[in-house]
Amino acid sequence: METEKTQEAIDLCYIACNYRIFINPLSEASRVKLGQLRIFLAVYESRSTAKAAELVHRTQSSVSSAIGTIETGFDLKLFERSTSGMAPNQAATALARRVGAAVLHLRDAETDFASLGYEAPRLWERATDLQLRGLSALAHHRSFLLAARELNCSEPSLHRALSSLSQLTRCRLWSRTGRGVDPTREALILAEGIGRYESEIRLGLEAAREANGIVSGELLIGALPTARHAWLPGALTNTLKRHPGCRVFAMDGPYEEQLVALHYGRIDMIIGALRPSSATRDLEQIPIFEDSLSIVARRDHGLVCELRGRQLSPPQLASLGWLLPPPGTPPRQCFDSFLQAQGLPPAHCVLTCNSMVTIWSLLITTDFAAVVPTSQARSALISGRLKILGDPIPSSRHTIGLAVRRGFVPTQLQRAFINELKTAAQHGPPADSTAHP
Repeated sequence: METEKTQEAIDLCYIACNYRIFINPLSEASRVKLGQLRIFLAVYESRSTAKAAELVHRTQSSVSSAIGTIETGFDLKLFERSTSGMAPNQAATALARRVGAAVLHLRDAETDFASLGYEAPRLWERATDLQLRGLSALAHHRSFLLAARELNCSEPSLHRALSSLSQLTRCRLWSRTGRGVDPTREALILAEGIGRYESEIRLGLEAAREANGIVSGELLIGALPTARHAWLPGALTNTLKRHPGCRVFAMDGPYEEQLVALHYGRIDMIIGALRPSSATRDLEQIPIFEDSLSIVARRDHGLVCELRGRQLSPPQLASLGWLLPPPGTPPRQCFDSFLQAQGLPPAHCVLTCNSMVTIWSLLITTDFAAVVPTSQARSALISGRLKILGDPIPSSRHTIGLAVRRGFVPTQLQRAFINELKTAAQHGPPADSTAHP
């Protein structure tokens, strides 16, 4: 039973057994319309439905209806109505701040777009919901069919909307290939701004609910292999216990894919080994604790008795078959450098894999060895079926933490989750790991 619990704590996918996993990061923002947000900002700034109606060229009744739709649809109270006008409350202020930031993301993308020689398309004033979300989805999926499925619309409708957007921008936004659709450079510039706009709107709705005392948002995270042991699941468990109304979307996959998702607003943070500052464009990194890399094998492996606490010799290293992370990843680069320093050729890699569940399963039934984070290795030792061979690999010290978009302002839920990560690090990492304050 203890072994089963340890195995479950190793890989983040097991969280899906106990908690609702949120699989569509755009669903929350897609429920509020672009026109409604324009009206909301006009009412917030003018403090009057009559003045707002003049600003957005709508009737006063349609302005009142739009505000009522937002409040009813998201269970919010945004304004205090009186004969003197519309007085915004804290929830309205929180939402307006985020909507303003969302518009700035569109403006920044338009500035970059215009730097290529085009006229800024003024998306906030002139685009439709389907055009904005459609371009974001097309850039992500590289397929009209998959983008239409995400947006729950027909493929012809999406194609018409994006063709109109192409006319609005006076720019070609995609080209067809044998594999699907390739967004143009101009389209990707706009799509990144749109993705961040969508993310900010989603966070704004969450912030507005939090101002009303309701913490029930989403945690959209990317989880790297170095985060998928007891540390991250433990922090998520505590967060979900304290805020049972929230939902989690956990993205798996290579760092590069998660980085794209972060830049395009599809996740809000990447959790795992931090990268050098030169590789983190437009990102901020928050350190949590220090970790290292260790060599692990099954407890009755022949080398366990042979070593008796000593380090692996170069001949012993060369004799092993290895289960290793993919080439180009920081752990693999570190291990390759370690072997080179020992005067050894590249390792005989039997399996290239990032799944710790797969690695543990192979380790306990074979004579292979693996290179894993020391914190995860010590978690696996609880089962008594694995052993660490020698000390951690020299020069393998690295920082575990989270990366967010530069200027990212967390909601109450996100702040609570980050605090749980820090608390879990203080109690969870092994004795030779150092937690950051």
